[in-house]
Amino acid sequence: MVYLPQARFAHLWLSIGLGFMCCNGASAQPDPITNGGFEIPAISVPNAVMVMGNTTMTGWNIGGTSGIDLVRTLWQPAAGSQSISLNWTSASTIARVISTTPGMCYTLSFRIAAESPAVEPLIRSMRVRWGGVAVAEPTFNPAGHTNANMGWRLETVSVIGTGSDELRFESTTSGAYGPALDDVHLTPVVYVSVQPSSTTACRKGTAEFSITAAGDELGYQWQLETASEQWINFGDGALPYNGGTIIASGATTTNLHLALNVLPGVPPIRFRCAVTSSCGSITSNPAMLTIAGCSADFNCDGISDFFDYLDFVDAFSSDDASADFNRDGIIDFFDYLDFVDAFSTGC
Repeated sequence: MVYLPQARFAHLWLSIGLGFMCCNGASAQPDPITNGGFEIPAISVPNAVMVMGNTTMTGWNIGGTSGIDLVRTLWQPAAGSQSISLNWTSASTIARVISTTPGMCYTLSFRIAAESPAVEPLIRSMRVRWGGVAVAEPTFNPAGHTNANMGWRLETVSVIGTGSDELRFESTTSGAYGPALDDVHLTPVVYVSVQPSSTTACRKGTAEFSITAAGDELGYQWQLETASEQWINFGDGALPYNGGTIIASGATTTNLHLALNVLPGVPPIRFRCAVTSSCGSITSNPAMLTIAGCSADFNCDGISDFFDYLDFVDAFSSDDASADFNRDGIIDFFDYLDFVDAFSTGC
């Protein structure tokens, strides 16, 4: 057990020699793709060519010899106000590099249709590459569709992040009428939709933290910060904490309950939750537990009065851990003097 430092308001040190593993992870980012609907730049004409090297289509790099067709009113978009064709006069490409969580599974989704379906009956096709590897080659038959009724079809592909991954859409249709593309998204298979919130509690009260996550077959593990950005897993029962006693329940569920009996004046304590699935894991944002009240309110009833003095004397006489008022790991006359000083100052 590591004892608390003698400085009155020093950071708490917690026991880390208990065999717990520290787990690190990024906070959730449900969709790292910006401008997946090709709304930027917003054009004021029915359609406009975007040639290779054009940088105005935020987030995307355009390749190929002829460029792509950015469309606003020429045909019906799948979502928003604009979409693209991967052909201007010949097959072209768009690509972007995406920051991902290594080892995390993602669902790549997009919608495909055919440019000017009533003009050209040719079946449209494209190739989708992730990290240079072809992961999908969808086709679209324009039969029965028009510019006003494009028949956009949703496609989904499972991919795995490596940290930095290139996403590329390539037309494999020759000529001026290519595949239409819109509504591109990348979603982690597990992500935190509601982060745990910081809370304040009485030092002899209770505290609750909760998390909401999305994904399949999820597991939960709450973690305690032992030093700056150093985290340990814990189970139900007493936490490895030397500022008093904290009893946890629900340590591997979405709701963490803490029963508190901590020393007066302890610094805030941070918790977070690691969420795991069969393909990837992520951690929540940290949430802070702040102990309410001033140190002279020893019995935590919201009032500093003679009952606090009597309760401290009783704890001191019985050598109770809560009487270690200066948190130096020893119950002695200095604790008594420090409490009297705090009591005299009041709240």
